[in-house]
Amino acid sequence: MPGVPAEITAITTTLSLVSAAVALAASAFYVRRYADRRERAPGVLAVAVVGLAIALTAAACALPADVFLVSSSSNAKTGFKQPWADPPTLESIRNSVNWIYDSLFLVLALYAFLVVPFAYFYFEEEDEMRTAQQRFNAAVRMTLATAVILIILMLVGLILKPNDLSLGGPIDFDFLKKALLGGSLESALLFILAMFMVLGMLVFLVYTAPGVFLLPIYLLKPLKSLETDILAVTAELNDTRARLQELHARQPNPSLMTSREHQRLEDLEEQERKCLRKLDRIQAGDRPMCCGPLWKIASFPLKVACFVYSGAVIVAIISTIQSSPPLCAKCPRLVLPVASAINPVDASLAFLARFYPVDHLLFASVLVYLLAATLHGVKVVGVRVLWIRLFRLRKGRTAPQALLLVTVVVIMTLLALLWEMTAVVAPQYATWGSQVYCAATPDKCANDAYFRKPCDLSAPAAACTPTVLSVLLARVGLTAPFVATAFYYTQIVAVAVSGLALLYGLISARKSRAADVGDSDSDSEYDDEVEEHGERARPAPPARRGERRPLLRGDSN
Repeated sequence: MPGVPAEITAITTTLSLVSAAVALAASAFYVRRYADRRERAPGVLAVAVVGLAIALTAAACALPADVFLVSSSSNAKTGFKQPWADPPTLESIRNSVNWIYDSLFLVLALYAFLVVPFAYFYFEEEDEMRTAQQRFNAAVRMTLATAVILIILMLVGLILKPNDLSLGGPIDFDFLKKALLGGSLESALLFILAMFMVLGMLVFLVYTAPGVFLLPIYLLKPLKSLETDILAVTAELNDTRARLQELHARQPNPSLMTSREHQRLEDLEEQERKCLRKLDRIQAGDRPMCCGPLWKIASFPLKVACFVYSGAVIVAIISTIQSSPPLCAKCPRLVLPVASAINPVDASLAFLARFYPVDHLLFASVLVYLLAATLHGVKVVGVRVLWIRLFRLRKGRTAPQALLLVTVVVIMTLLALLWEMTAVVAPQYATWGSQVYCAATPDKCANDAYFRKPCDLSAPAAACTPTVLSVLLARVGLTAPFVATAFYYTQIVAVAVSGLALLYGLISARKSRAADVGDSDSDSEYDDEVEEHGERARPAPPARRGERRPLLRGDSN
């Protein structure tokens, strides 16, 4: 970017590259950890890794870098712009960052509408009788449907114009004027962004809102003791085997059983296998960890910090939605940045601005934490369409299709979180960064911090530069007011959902080591685990007349 000091460009580039590398490594680790060991599809997993990496990189880099650039343009000691921050240079920065956002939104749209659907359908068409060319052709045909949806959204965005707004009042509406300007292609991209954000709001309610509190509770709540887990599963296994023995005692010849008895026999045998899988999982999870006690002590402050993050985010949402809207009669709520005196996230960022770059690291960590809460919400709730659960997210047993859908969920969540951070969680900081302006003469501002005021909508336009994303999102809200209205009411519902999740997490029982063993686990999965962790208890053969299945310790007979 011409005119920008080399050190600022170097810092922005270095942090972005480091964040991208960390995001790629974290995405690869996440996908490898959850991908089904028996059904690995390298192409599908690569699509999931790249999609997650793009979303995480955008969360850690895009908005924090935007905030960093506008913050760097202001001199905190005088309240005036830096010598290099003249209007042409600031305009050049705005155009460059705007181009980056447009490219990011376009890549995310293409990834969600074309790349992920193609990978999904290509994997679904896997068949020994079909060639790769046949699978490719079938996947392309089915992907055309999502491509048509993308084209329709772009055409609607080209013709949709913002409503006329009454720009009266004492506030300088240069912020709004910038939001209403833009090219036709950008209008199409922003309309697609608006539609994505509507879907992102639904994802936010289903996954992020409950995950905000369920994640720290999951980290803080200890596992059940090993003895308790083993006794509970052993009791269930003994009860199942006792019922099997009773059934075989009544009719030892399976060929003479009625259809109802056959069904009961199959159910009991499946329940027995499930209990043995649980027992194997518990015993496998009892392997000693290197530096286990030390890690528990060292990680406790981090777990508490996660709970503090969650509480601060919810308080920030409540404080923002209760704030009075700016003086624009026709402006939708949560379009223009509204600072709240009791917003803990904004207040913390404003305080830490004097210890740069701690404020930027905290800001990026909040965004990444909300994405982590979303992923935990997906793990708890499962990948669903309405009330139908399509896939479960489990370590080493997640279908490749589920990981692709999780990628789309994360992309949708990211877009909703960008608005969430800019308009709700930290509206003051995400719009103006750490910029201040001089509200008196230069001498007074240089000698007394009282006269250096944080930037807001009432500040002179030449003294304060809003972030590019805040202007883009304001334009989305002004172009499609229904999106802003839906977003406002989403916050109210999200607070209620988070409160219910907190209550559920506090009163629910402690976690079991075998909590993720489900009815859908196959015997081959059980055999894989036995091979990996060593020989465990295996199902006993059906009992003959007069015989009893072996009962495990804990049986009183």
